[in-house]
Amino acid sequence: MNADICQTIAEDFSATSVSTYWAGAAFVLCSAVVQPIFASLSLVHEQYTVLTALTSFTVGSLVAALAKDIAVLIAGRCIQGIGGGGLMVTTWVVLARLFNLEQRSRYYSLVGLVWTVCTILGPLIGGGFALVSWRWIFWINLPLAAICYVLIILFLKFDNKSEKSLMARLGAVDWTGNIVFAVSIALILLAISWGGVLHPWRSAGTLLPLLLGILCLSAWFIYSYKYCKSPMIPAVVLSDRTAAVSFGGTFILGLCQFCLIYYLPLYYEGVKGYSTFIVGVALLPQLVGAGPSTIITSLLIAKTHLTRPFSILGWLLFVYGALELTLLEQSTSVYHWIVLNIPSGLGIGILFSSLSMSTQASAENRANCTAEERQRVKSMAASLNPFFRVLGQACGIVVAQAAFTNQVAKELGAEAAKDAVLLVKRLRGMPANTQETTRILQSFVSGLRTIWWVVVALTGVMFVLTLFSRDYSLTVEERPRQEIVEDEKKRMTSDVEHASTASL
Repeated sequence: MNADICQTIAEDFSATSVSTYWAGAAFVLCSAVVQPIFASLSLVHEQYTVLTALTSFTVGSLVAALAKDIAVLIAGRCIQGIGGGGLMVTTWVVLARLFNLEQRSRYYSLVGLVWTVCTILGPLIGGGFALVSWRWIFWINLPLAAICYVLIILFLKFDNKSEKSLMARLGAVDWTGNIVFAVSIALILLAISWGGVLHPWRSAGTLLPLLLGILCLSAWFIYSYKYCKSPMIPAVVLSDRTAAVSFGGTFILGLCQFCLIYYLPLYYEGVKGYSTFIVGVALLPQLVGAGPSTIITSLLIAKTHLTRPFSILGWLLFVYGALELTLLEQSTSVYHWIVLNIPSGLGIGILFSSLSMSTQASAENRANCTAEERQRVKSMAASLNPFFRVLGQACGIVVAQAAFTNQVAKELGAEAAKDAVLLVKRLRGMPANTQETTRILQSFVSGLRTIWWVVVALTGVMFVLTLFSRDYSLTVEERPRQEIVEDEKKRMTSDVEHASTASL
């Protein structure tokens, strides 16, 4: 749901701006928190995990569709977010389980196509539904979920034969690490989400959960890599410069993309005066650019076995596209805003494919372990891509809101800058071409331009950092289990002989 649809819901429920904010943010927050847990559970039984996530998403959609007040709607969005997060991450884990790196890149083009089509249709369908009833935004999920249930039960089948029983596999999950990690992420996201909305940034209500979240995250890190034999996230997944740059890039991609998706509609509606449905149409130039570039990049990566050049190109296009967005004015013609939106869409599509393959290639090339441990490495390296993207989206809400509010407050005062959606509503009710209307419109454009400059800065930093990453082979030979066992025995024998020699 973008800001415009949230405003439609707020008017229907006569909800406060704070409640409306949570109706939009609840999905993203819950989605981010549960993704690592679903990634761990998928190693126990893929089909059961996917069905559990789908059930949560379906129930949440039903609750939201039937909601009689904003509190029930927020509850439904939380349940829906849990399922949505599970579905995001299990999609990546299933692909990692089914295909090797070289094959995976081709199939990511299909995932990218689905992602792009849904992103394009989402604002259009949502805008159309908002004209009739916003509840259809949730009702439409139910028949689609029913189709997914049938397809998953019939076709998503793995050979889950294992030396361990189901209970033994559940017992092998790092539950302590998963719970502590989830709590820490929840606390941090809550703090940055309600900072400046429910509580001032310097208040105890914001600082306390933020500090507790950081402490919990530190405790999780120490526990995982000092005391836990089989941590939730294998160290090899994160302990590399290329992996760090790529996961960081995925986070920034999610953050910047959410800034555009959430605030570009406010430009079209508040500054240009377009209707809800036309706002959805206006997003097509950027989103259409992302679709073909995602598919083409995935296919080129599979052919060339390179990811770094595409990441560099993607960030370069995103920087250029964000710079062009700073040119948007009240007087910008339709032709010009269409052209200005295309480069950032192309960059987003390229980065969607290149960053995800870079993180997985880094982990799998450096994983020298048993087949069971390698499966964990593959799954977690894949699952952290949607996790960092959603985490970035959650932070994008805060970054964009802070940039917009601070700039508008300088021109119109703190009260007027508090809620961008209400400012749009205020503009609708004002006569055109008056001095006051012009002043508000100009401050609105200035606030949005500040967001675009933040995006320019963040994408520019990632462009520079990507220059220091490297390419890894997409052809990874998985060593036979017996060979690994024999190497381990030789290593242990060598250690014993070395110790005996040292004692003599």
